[in-house]
Amino acid sequence: KVSIIGLDFAGVRRGKEHGRADQLCADQGVFIVENLCNLEFILKGAPHAFFTAHTYPIALEGASGLPCRVVGRL
Repeated sequence: KVSIIGLDFAGVRRGKEHGRADQLCADQGVFIVENLCNLEFILKGAPHAFFTAHTYPIALEGASGLPCRVVGRL
């Protein structure tokens, strides 16, 4: 029941594969959120953690992708 894949870097794939990977996930109802920070606070040293992620879109003129503010609730 994954709906968001969060990454602390820019993109699950590079170059031409980037858009294809994003679309493949989106077709399955899974969205990739890139360039996250402070993930270590969610994991707290564990290999995985359960939490709820909330995304709030940000209207930035001229930005690529869909910029958003992401908040994790433990």
